[in-house]
Amino acid sequence: MALRQFKWVRGERGETRKIPILRPGSKTKQAIRDREVMVRIDRAARALGNEVWATVTVYRRTGMHGSSLCGLRPSSVSGGVLSWTRPKTGRRMAIRVDAELGTALAVLFAEGPRSYDLYYHRVRQAGRHAGVRGLSPMTFRHTRAVSLLVRGVSPVKVCQVLGCSMEVLLRHYGVMSDEELLEAG
Repeated sequence: MALRQFKWVRGERGETRKIPILRPGSKTKQAIRDREVMVRIDRAARALGNEVWATVTVYRRTGMHGSSLCGLRPSSVSGGVLSWTRPKTGRRMAIRVDAELGTALAVLFAEGPRSYDLYYHRVRQAGRHAGVRGLSPMTFRHTRAVSLLVRGVSPVKVCQVLGCSMEVLLRHYGVMSDEELLEAG
């Protein structure tokens, strides 16, 4: 997969600067574009127990930040909809809850509030078990963002789904390979 080495971005003060476009395997989180890898992660998470599977499933299905997951309570689910507020931006977020996500949330709610470090450790553990280096909660957020962009969802809608600004979307999640850009149309 051929990637460009860098791209130009405009900073908050209007200055233009060069930032690197990262290669797969770099320490910064990358989107997972291979369906088989996601299947391996899901199988590994299931093999490690309900708590690991539930943590990975909620991150994978929602693309939420770790701090948001820590703030969820049973009252966050009502009428088949999971609602939460992004602590950083204060934006209200919501997603429909199907059977899989409902089961995962029930497992997490049963164990009570937990720390980000615990959730992060569970995701890393699933990644190691699946043979995926550097897996983190942010990997699932990047994966959700890039998959939506590649499917042709408008960037404005993706910002709404992720609860981020257009600047953040372009800076963090808009870095795609030439092949992904072609695929997106």
